[in-house]
Amino acid sequence: MDVKKKRNIMPGIIVLLLGLIVITGILFYGYYVTSTTHTPFYSNRTNQGQQLYNETLGRDMVVNYPQSPEELMNLYNAATFFLYGNIIADEQMIADVIDFQRLMLSHEIVTTNSPTEQLRNIREAVDFLNDAGITVRRPEVMAVRFDLHSNRIAIANIRQIMVFNDNLYWVYFLELDDNDQWKIVSWSQTDDTFTLQIEENQ
Repeated sequence: MDVKKKRNIMPGIIVLLLGLIVITGILFYGYYVTSTTHTPFYSNRTNQGQQLYNETLGRDMVVNYPQSPEELMNLYNAATFFLYGNIIADEQMIADVIDFQRLMLSHEIVTTNSPTEQLRNIREAVDFLNDAGITVRRPEVMAVRFDLHSNRIAIANIRQIMVFNDNLYWVYFLELDDNDQWKIVSWSQTDDTFTLQIEENQ
């Protein structure tokens, strides 16, 4: 009688154990997939975020620093759009992009503006744009020219397209530093002729 009971109980125990193994496997798989496939980008901007990541944080600035003012401004614009385009959902990546962008700024700008201050300003600007329903697109380099008196100074005209708002226009001033790397030393907002601030700064 006892043997028969044991035989009847054993299949049940085996089924129960198999069930526990299956459930444990499902839970582990679910945790593993969600933890390893976590994306730092908003779900509807993943492809764009990955592309911008490859352009910016995926670039080795030690061995592949921009060689021209135009290349530097295109890279800087990519980082700017990365920060203001409602693409990044991860706070640490935002900080990383800020650090990356600061590599292209002059020593004077970096030392007078902390990453914390820059992060706060970006958050405020993004919140303002969201509240106003304004969408930004990637800034465009309209023209780059060298100073008439020195080929170590360059001026870049930048257009920032603002959806549902007037576009913004900027003039960036760049110089070669002591390591012969182009750095952004200042910028000014101007109009679509790109002449107002150029005349005032020369």
